[in-house]
Amino acid sequence: QHSSLARLWARQGSKNVLIQYTVALEGDCVPPAPGGEWVCNQDLGNQTIRYTAAQRVRFSKNLVIGKYYRAFVYGINTNGTGPPGAGFTRHSGPPSIPTALTVKIDGPRGARSSWSLPLDTGDTTQIKPLTLYNAVVLPYPTAAPVSVVVDQATPFLKVDATFGGMFTQCATYGRTCSCKGLVRFGGSGVWSPPLVAAGNFLCQTGAVFPDILVDDVEVCECSTSAQRLIAGQNFSIKVQAENSVGPGNFSAPSILKIMGEPSIVLTLSTMEYESNMTVLWAPPADTGFGTADPTAPIVGYHIQTSLCKDFDQLDFSCKVKKYNFLAQAVCASGSCKAGIVEKDNLIQNQVYYVRVVAYNAVADGFLSFATIVRQTWKLFPSYWYPSDELLPFGLAEYGGVSLFWIGGGAYDTAYVEVVDFPYAETGTTLSATFTKDGVVKYGSAYVVGRTEVSPDADINDVLGIDVVTFFDITPPVFDSELGGAGSATVEFFVALYPTKSIAYPLYYFEYPAPTVALIAPSAGGVGGGTYMRMLIEEPSGPWTREDAG
Repeated sequence: QHSSLARLWARQGSKNVLIQYTVALEGDCVPPAPGGEWVCNQDLGNQTIRYTAAQRVRFSKNLVIGKYYRAFVYGINTNGTGPPGAGFTRHSGPPSIPTALTVKIDGPRGARSSWSLPLDTGDTTQIKPLTLYNAVVLPYPTAAPVSVVVDQATPFLKVDATFGGMFTQCATYGRTCSCKGLVRFGGSGVWSPPLVAAGNFLCQTGAVFPDILVDDVEVCECSTSAQRLIAGQNFSIKVQAENSVGPGNFSAPSILKIMGEPSIVLTLSTMEYESNMTVLWAPPADTGFGTADPTAPIVGYHIQTSLCKDFDQLDFSCKVKKYNFLAQAVCASGSCKAGIVEKDNLIQNQVYYVRVVAYNAVADGFLSFATIVRQTWKLFPSYWYPSDELLPFGLAEYGGVSLFWIGGGAYDTAYVEVVDFPYAETGTTLSATFTKDGVVKYGSAYVVGRTEVSPDADINDVLGIDVVTFFDITPPVFDSELGGAGSATVEFFVALYPTKSIAYPLYYFEYPAPTVALIAPSAGGVGGGTYMRMLIEEPSGPWTREDAG
């Protein structure tokens, strides 16, 4: 560079014509504090070159990218060396690696990576020292590497369950989708896990896809070029920065295990216990990393109850409620147990549908095919047959034989049908307790059969919800222990559920006694003695010994 004095000399005459330049370079320079001076601690040598109108000198030895340097230029003529011109610069080059690279779980089968600026951006001569970042993501073991260009103004990268490629709609809900690639189900930005498709299938919940709650029409989309992240898969990302000089080196990779939703809860049971409904279940087989890796922690569980089978109904009469329990509070040693208190939650004499949904750090489990059980709350067995008009049953005993009287007829057994009676196996016999005025005798209730009376009923349901059980009740022989006429009851139950008994009212009576219609004395003709003739009338018709046989 020409110094101002050198240029002055050059104009003053031929003896002052510039002959050459000496260019010196210093390194290890420290920028000054405000009002201070530059300090350089390294002499990098000098070069002497002949004078021309413009000149460029290249120094390459021992230069460090990003360091500050000071250059001196001396003009020389026949009178000697002039004063130096000086300037400072920073050596430009590619940036160093980005710092603080991290990757975190971001939603189901998603990852988010972030990082900080390189310690050395490498170029201060540009308005934007860094032009972009390049990220390479590598899901193991099935997908090929994918390079993603990230704008330098937003130093993070989010990778969803599917990345790369384009998805196009292949079917609306209920229609057939034809796809050979990846397919997803949902809408409004909410999508199911991407599945590998190889042909035609129905686009609907529960067949191939789990429940997805969206605010729009549910559709299926297909892609032949997109890739997917899989729960339990290792996800790797490395990042490089780039400036106007070029790209720097890649960082060391940061690795994360991808997490998905938990699977459904299959093992579920419920029972009434004092003042709460007890719910018992086993954790899902897949807690988020796949069934082969149970290390993904379940955060908690939602217990849902409804008086309607469809939990999504908005009908107020369904009384849909959701209760949240943290896993660490209700689960231990591979099993879980929680209680729903009666107060403000449970209605007596009702049947509830109950299901349990697990959730982890990324999402709730899907609901398709989740086990749903029916649980009564203080629901007791009730009469199905006979009607109230035939009650109470009559009961009388004569000559060591006890008979029921029902609707004017005498029967060895009383046939009854009971709904919501806990499970009793066909062909078994329950003990039946007959009680009158504190006196107890025991008969039997033989299980004739069972049948369902609603579409949701299960004939093997232990609670017998919406199941009618048929019984033949056989009375005991009372002898004279029950005394005269009066009210009585017969009650029976399954041993496991003593509170869920059924009782029928009885009317205990004595058959009317015979009456003497005529007494007349008579003599002679019979054995040579005297005798008395009597006419005894036996009562006939219903509720008499005659009709009883």
